[in-house]
Amino acid sequence: MHVFRLGSSREFLEVVLPPEIKSQNWAKASVNLAVEGFVGNLQTFFDKDDFSEFLRQLKELNRTLLGKAKLEPLDQQCMLCLSVDARGHLKIEGEASSRVSSGNRLTFEFELDQSYLPEPLGQVEAIVQNWTEE
Repeated sequence: MHVFRLGSSREFLEVVLPPEIKSQNWAKASVNLAVEGFVGNLQTFFDKDDFSEFLRQLKELNRTLLGKAKLEPLDQQCMLCLSVDARGHLKIEGEASSRVSSGNRLTFEFELDQSYLPEPLGQVEAIVQNWTEE
């Protein structure tokens, strides 16, 4: 099992990928979400390239504390955008849908301190490394 978790114990987004992602270009993931007033879970698909690009952007965001890092799969069922403001706050914005192209849609945002960035960066890096190993 591969896990990417961003947030605190109170507000978070967690993506859980299966252990057998190496031989596939895509993987079915479980997304767990808790934000003020809402708790949910959905099943969606991510492509290997979605995580590779997200990792590239996360590394740059962590290095410069400027810009954005986006996880934007083609089906747009679960999208995520991270940015850091001038005061060092890590802003997490996203959208999650119960089904692709239809169903219920939750738009969410929460803030953390930038010190919360290195751990999920390492988790995404491990996912990408494992996904690309032959």
